[in-house]
Amino acid sequence: MKFCTLILNYLLITTLVNAQNKEALLYYEAVNNAELSIVNRNTKDALRYYIKAFEINPKKPFSNDLYNAFHCAMDEKRYDLAQKYLYKNMDRGFQLELITKYYSGEDLKVLDSIIKLHIPDKSLFNQALSLKIKKLSEWDSGVRKHSLESRPAGNYMTDSVYRIDQIITDSLFSLFTRHGAIPNQDVIGNTRNDPRVSPNYTIIILHHVLSINAGHRNDVFDTLAIKGIFEFNYHPKWFAGDFGQRANPMHKDSTVTYNDLTVKFPLRIPINRLWHNIDMKDKKSTKYIKALKEEQRIDNDRKKIGLSPLKSYWEIIEFIKSKPEPPFDKYSILL
Repeated sequence: MKFCTLILNYLLITTLVNAQNKEALLYYEAVNNAELSIVNRNTKDALRYYIKAFEINPKKPFSNDLYNAFHCAMDEKRYDLAQKYLYKNMDRGFQLELITKYYSGEDLKVLDSIIKLHIPDKSLFNQALSLKIKKLSEWDSGVRKHSLESRPAGNYMTDSVYRIDQIITDSLFSLFTRHGAIPNQDVIGNTRNDPRVSPNYTIIILHHVLSINAGHRNDVFDTLAIKGIFEFNYHPKWFAGDFGQRANPMHKDSTVTYNDLTVKFPLRIPINRLWHNIDMKDKKSTKYIKALKEEQRIDNDRKKIGLSPLKSYWEIIEFIKSKPEPPFDKYSILL
């Protein structure tokens, strides 16, 4: 009887986890489609996709998604939605000067009235936790800055920096595990006060998953990172960037595993590194076939955690490089 109960509990937990993972992937898919619509200068479709994304994940949308959705709503004169998305970010410590500079005339009047009517909701915000994370991040960067200033011609990653790195890593990991997971932005706010960039803690994670002139190899965040993706606490694009150095040949392992999910790095790669730059006349060459298989492998692993295909990634790069004119200069699309 006890064995049967354990089996039933396992099946129930597995079912719930799979449902949660599916929900997360649907959210990221909707956001990816919204961003591609912005790249294609179509804010009407972008707003439609953001509405869909926030219906899937109404409680913990990422600040950058809210930021872009707000601009789409303003451009489409959906001021009711603009207010809703802006208030969510304002409750997280959003810097209003990041948006007001983009508006004038009637839109600015509407925006000013929206801002004046805002009543802060700090019911989930944990100021003490947010301050601790900020201090750890400042310490992390400060140690490197000090070491670099004292060793301008040499490697600033000294033994003392490594020792302090470990203290910072342990402290951050302890904070995360005490709160059950990586905290979402409702809980810690915009730790850099800017929704267009990742929270401060991602720089610490970055320094402790790579080992070349910046930090040391540490697996401590592996499970938390992927778990955070499916709990809307850690964006898959942060994951692709922060853990991306795993693809370096100097690393023993270029994979991260969570439950039955295994993701191999790299997850993003410049277009000139793959088959597109190989002579199209020689599609049977070993080089061409190997490069094409690698792109397919990357796309498959990107899909596992909610990232769009490499083709979309390259479109976003071109959009950013083009330095879009107004009104598209205000949008922020993460790589």
